[in-house]
Amino acid sequence: MSSPINRTIFIQLSYLSCVALSIFLFSFLFYKLAEALSIDLYDALMIVWPALLFDLGRSIGKAIILPVDVITRVMKPPPIHFKPKLISIIIPARNEEETISSCIESVVENNYPWKEIVVVDDGSTDNTYLVAKKYEETGFVKVVRKDSSGYRASAINYGLLFSKGDLILTLDADTLVNRDCLEWISRYFEDEKTVAASGNLRVLNRDVNILTRLQAYEYFVAFEMGRRTQALLRTLLIIPGAASIYRRNLLESLGFLDRTLAEDFDVTLKFHKVRGKLIFMPEVLAWTDVPEKWRSWIRQRIRWSRGQLYSLRRHAQLFFRRRFGVPGLVGAPDMVLMDIALLFGWIAWLIWVILARTPIYNLIMLLIPVFLYSEILSVSTSRIVSKDPEPLRVLLLFPLVSFFYRPLHNTVRYIGYMYELMGKPMKW
Repeated sequence: MSSPINRTIFIQLSYLSCVALSIFLFSFLFYKLAEALSIDLYDALMIVWPALLFDLGRSIGKAIILPVDVITRVMKPPPIHFKPKLISIIIPARNEEETISSCIESVVENNYPWKEIVVVDDGSTDNTYLVAKKYEETGFVKVVRKDSSGYRASAINYGLLFSKGDLILTLDADTLVNRDCLEWISRYFEDEKTVAASGNLRVLNRDVNILTRLQAYEYFVAFEMGRRTQALLRTLLIIPGAASIYRRNLLESLGFLDRTLAEDFDVTLKFHKVRGKLIFMPEVLAWTDVPEKWRSWIRQRIRWSRGQLYSLRRHAQLFFRRRFGVPGLVGAPDMVLMDIALLFGWIAWLIWVILARTPIYNLIMLLIPVFLYSEILSVSTSRIVSKDPEPLRVLLLFPLVSFFYRPLHNTVRYIGYMYELMGKPMKW
């Protein structure tokens, strides 16, 4: 066994030991805190049980299983010797003259020769087409034009008409990829059971302001911890459109991408219906721009929430038919519970606590350590399993994320769900 493998195993096992010790210390400190507040331990647990079960409990579970997953991956990596596959990279672009060059160059410079790049100018009114057109001389790039429909899915479907690859990688025009990502994709798709995959999405413009740094933190934990766990448990329900990979024959047989507010979530649910394997590829790194202003961020998250609820309702048969397996029996119900039901459940819990006449001071003092410890576990686990972690200046934002960003995000999601339930019209 090589030295790097031994080192990785040692680091992951050491972290598991630290997690076990931290659980003991947190339990002891929580008991002492309840004692200092003159609250019986049982009463203290009853006050914060939702946070212990749904937040801290899940963080502890992921902190245990993910290091084991890393050990499994280093012991049995994707095959080094693989049959080369033509990969078609489709890049929809609308008024992206400032970013399209960097996106194309990141793919052209990839050290994988079996590729073709199709740039779809989706009705741009700037020089996107002309900027992209000059890359056709590389021999890898083809640039096509279409009238804009306002939907990203339509542009991708149009690009498919001009592509020939067995594997389809979709990229946003403001996204960059690492130099060996296409090789990793081909290695992972050597497994014929794999039908679609998610790349490891990161924030490119993270250092613009506090909002972009908070999103960088969010993306890092969501992918390194969330997507890893979902793929491991076969409950991966969202393959992000900024870096998604599909088998072409299945994408065509499923009717391509549909025009929805969240086409990436919608098509992922469609792929689950063929009972194939959907995976997460941590080595396939993609950096994308995120909103830099709070108003844009709010609009984006409302759209995502509405698209999520719309797609779950559209594919409701996933919940009721056993043939869809774990994604339908576990993944979809878990998403409804954690993302939607629990969001409304927290309001009911707060009302219950108030009716029980629990002093607000006691409630706050008991919740703070629970949420803080849960966030510390999340960010430390994400960092220990990642080969390319975010810098500490981003990761040290965990208190702000726990007590400001996540509550604000939950409020925005609540608004999005209510808009969708009420049928309020919304533009892209």
